[in-house]
Amino acid sequence: MNKVIRRNLETIYSQVPADYYEKGVRTNFLQNIWNRRKWHNLDLLSFGPAPKKILDVGCASGHISARLARKFNQANVVGIDISDRFVGFAKKRHPRIKFLKADAHNLPFAAGYFDLVI
Repeated sequence: MNKVIRRNLETIYSQVPADYYEKGVRTNFLQNIWNRRKWHNLDLLSFGPAPKKILDVGCASGHISARLARKFNQANVVGIDISDRFVGFAKKRHPRIKFLKADAHNLPFAAGYFDLVI
């Protein structure tokens, strides 16, 4: 990612609380509906073989990573985000899940490493 885009993203991220998504689900009616629909779709994944390795791209606070870890409790869940602040927040909030600072355009994993990418 080029330096201008990265700087612009960091400016935007600095204005967004790390737990924005979690609070929004509790306090914003439309976001709550969107979240429930998203989890309904993710529940459909339960009909196939359970994934063993899951990547949550743009994990922010780690909320979805944690839900995936609970849902697929035998899976290795990794969350990535481009923001140091979000990754730090997620690590504190969910210490049993691995969180890394990484760019989704240049993942530090081999192709095909994950069974499921969210």
